[in-house]
Amino acid sequence: MKYFLSILLLLGFTTLQACSCIQPPSVQESFDNTPLLIHGEVVNLEYVSEGAMNAAGNGNKEISKMNALLSTKLYTKVDIKIEYQYKGNVLEDIVTIYTSRIGSACGYTFFEVGKSFIIYASVRAGVYYTHRCTRTSPAKKYMLEELDAICE
Repeated sequence: MKYFLSILLLLGFTTLQACSCIQPPSVQESFDNTPLLIHGEVVNLEYVSEGAMNAAGNGNKEISKMNALLSTKLYTKVDIKIEYQYKGNVLEDIVTIYTSRIGSACGYTFFEVGKSFIIYASVRAGVYYTHRCTRTSPAKKYMLEELDAICE
């Protein structure tokens, strides 16, 4: 049944396009336009379904029957231990960020447990979400210095 629905959905599209990002905006513009900007280390990474992501965003641990049909694990759930929060209102030490696990759908597929990242995230369906077309990237000293200068 799941595959039948997927085929029906695909037949409804006349063209499929891969991720295409224009050049990312400047650091200042990205800072101004993102609700959450953090520097942190990936402490956990797992693949989840859209139903699980939606349940997290709604604060509801139950997955509806419709979401159960969408059980393919298309998203990456990344837990980040915050080292520094440049922007946002996260009160916990660890924040969960979601992204598509498919690069052609603009998912940020470069997260690795134990590595440090600068993450530009927006809110989507009640959860923090990032993608390849943001300035999200492995943390580099010069990038951290740029952000420090903006925050002064």
